[in-house]
Amino acid sequence: MITYKFFMDNFGLSETEAKDKMNKITDSKFSSISGIVRLFDSTLLQKINFYQTEFGYSLDEIFEDLRLLNYDTTTEPTQEELKSQNMDKKKKTCVRAKAYYLRDVLGLTDEQLRSMSLFSYDTDTLKQQVKDLKKFFGLEIPHIQECPSLLYNDIETLKQKAEFYKKELGYTSKQFKDFPKLFNYDCDPESKSPTSAIQKINFYRNELGLKDNQLRSYPVLLSYDTASNASKEKSVRYKMKVYAELLGFTKREFQKCPSLLNHDCISGEDDPSSVRGKIKVYREFLGFEDADFFVDPGVFSYDCSDSGSLTSVKKKVAFYENNIGLTKEHIRKNPILLHFDCDPESTSPTSVAKKLEAIYKIGLTNEDIQANTKLLMTPTEDLEEKYVLWSTIFPDKRYMELLTWFITRPEKIYARYKYLTEELHHPALRPNHLDHCESQFIKRFKSDSASLMERYPYDEAAKKEIYSKYKGLEIEPPIEYGK
Repeated sequence: MITYKFFMDNFGLSETEAKDKMNKITDSKFSSISGIVRLFDSTLLQKINFYQTEFGYSLDEIFEDLRLLNYDTTTEPTQEELKSQNMDKKKKTCVRAKAYYLRDVLGLTDEQLRSMSLFSYDTDTLKQQVKDLKKFFGLEIPHIQECPSLLYNDIETLKQKAEFYKKELGYTSKQFKDFPKLFNYDCDPESKSPTSAIQKINFYRNELGLKDNQLRSYPVLLSYDTASNASKEKSVRYKMKVYAELLGFTKREFQKCPSLLNHDCISGEDDPSSVRGKIKVYREFLGFEDADFFVDPGVFSYDCSDSGSLTSVKKKVAFYENNIGLTKEHIRKNPILLHFDCDPESTSPTSVAKKLEAIYKIGLTNEDIQANTKLLMTPTEDLEEKYVLWSTIFPDKRYMELLTWFITRPEKIYARYKYLTEELHHPALRPNHLDHCESQFIKRFKSDSASLMERYPYDEAAKKEIYSKYKGLEIEPPIEYGK
C-alpha cells in the first residue's frame, strides 16, 4: 500500500510535500482515484515515469488530473495495430493507443495533451467526435489542432454555441473555421459572468461602439479580457489605456481599426513587435508625429523588425524609394502604402508591381505617382478603364487635376457625363462636375446618380463606344478594348 514515504523516497519531496500528494489521492471523491493507494510502489512509479518520459509531465501536472494514474500504461500495441487501429478492446483503451491517435494522427503536441484531459476517452470515441466535427461544422484536423477542446465538448453543446453566434452576430460557418476557439466560451445568452461571450459582445457594442460585422471580422476579440483593467496581455481595457496614454487614441480609433486590440501593449520599445516598439520605429525611421498615427491606425499591424522580410516596413520603404522615387515623407502622408504587397516578383493583381504595370501602360509615370500616391490604391483592373473613360471625355487630360479621378466608379461618371451633355447641354463641362459627391451633384443638377445609371447604363455597348472614341484620339500608348 502506497504511503507518503513513497514520494519522499522516489521524488525527493519533503515530508509536508509528500503528505500533500497523499492527501490529494485519499481525499478524492472518486473511488477509482482513492484506490491508487492500493497500487504497488513499482506500478505507481512506472505510471508516473511513463507520463514524465513520454509527454513531459511534471509531478504536479499529473496530480492535477489523478485519473491519469488509473489508465493502462503498460500495454504496447504493435505499430501495425496502431496504424490500422485493428486491435482488441484492452489495447484500444490503453494510453499508448490513445497517444498515437492524438499525436500521430491528429497532430496534437505534448503540451496540448498535458493541458487537456483527453486520455479519458478511447480512440473510437475520439474518432467519432472528429467525424461529427466535420459533419456538423466543417471542421478539419487543423482546426482541432488549434482548439483541442473540441474533442471533449458534446456535439449538442457545440451546436447550441454555434446557434448563439449565428443569432447574436450573424456568424457563418467560415467564422468558426477562422477561429474555432469560439467554441471554448460560455455562450449562455443570459450569463452575467464577465468572461461569457454575451458580456464581451455587450462591452464591444456598448462601451467601444463596434459593429457586429467588425466582431465577425475579428472573432479573436472574444478571447480577450474585457472586464479587467490589469496590465495583462489580453486585457482590452488595459490596451485602450496604453494607446490613450501613448498617442491619445479614443474609442473612435478602435472603431476604425479593431485590430489595434490584437497587439502587444506590455513589452517595451526595444521589442519591434510591440506597440511601443513600433511607435519608436515609425518616429525614428519615418518621422511620424502623434497625429500621423491617426491617419491609419492599421500601421500597428505591419512588421517593424529588421528581419529583411519583404513584408517589413523598412523593406517596403526601400522598394518605394528605389523603384518609384517616393520619399519617407510621401509614405508618412499616406501610410496605407505600407499595407501593399511590395514583392517585385509578385504576380498578385493587388501587388504594387502589378499596379505599376497598369500605371505605366496607360502612360502615367513615377512623377504622377509622386504627385498623388493614392494612384497605388486603385485596383489594377479598374485603372485602365477609368483612364480611357476620362481621357475620352477630356482629351486634354484636365481631369488629372482631380486627386480622385481614379476612384469614382466609371458607371457613375459615364451616366453623369451623358446627362450633363445630352439632357442639360452643359456649355462648359469641367472634370469636377463629374466628380461631385452625391449630395452636391443632386443639389446642383437636380438628379441623383442611381436614376442616371439606369437611364445611361455603362454596358458593353457603351464601353465599345468609349474605346472607339479613345482610339480615335490617338492617345499613347493605345489600349485596345477588352485587352
